[in-house]
Amino acid sequence: MRKFTRELVSTVAIVIVVFTISSLVAGVWPPWAVVSSFSMEPVLKLGDIVILLRHGLSCNDLIGDVIVYRSVKLGGDVVHRVVGSGTIGTCTLITKGDNNPIPDQYYVEPPVEMSRVLGKVVLSVNYVGVLALMVRPQSASWPGMLMWAVRLTVMMALVIALYAAFRICDSGLRTPRGPPTRRK
Repeated sequence: MRKFTRELVSTVAIVIVVFTISSLVAGVWPPWAVVSSFSMEPVLKLGDIVILLRHGLSCNDLIGDVIVYRSVKLGGDVVHRVVGSGTIGTCTLITKGDNNPIPDQYYVEPPVEMSRVLGKVVLSVNYVGVLALMVRPQSASWPGMLMWAVRLTVMMALVIALYAAFRICDSGLRTPRGPPTRRK
């Protein structure tokens, strides 16, 4: 159990260091987001992780790029393509999901101000974020939070069980044997 704790602590420390360094380089916290809908298909799929970059973003240079912005109406982060820009006091962006028929600003979202842009998508990794989608809370209501707690507990139990199974198998492979024998 001591070795498990030591390995767990070192893994968490490595993740924190990588997360912090990548956030500093990207200029955004967190430096990635998970695609949580089908609105960007076929370019981005449900469960893809997108890596973000915030440094040096200019409003007019973003047209055609995929960005992540903080939504006013939906209360979360949205991964959509910039299809136009305008000025309402300051530079604003018009966004649209590749799989959506009309831009977000026609029915849901006001024009996106640069202050709400978290970053530009520079890389995507397919399906790595599916686990994150599985363990995040789906609702703030008590039944939703209860289901989230159950899912999180099951996932943690599976990780611990897999770790224990691999440790048992690994220890069986390392059993000391006698000295090697020579064949004649």
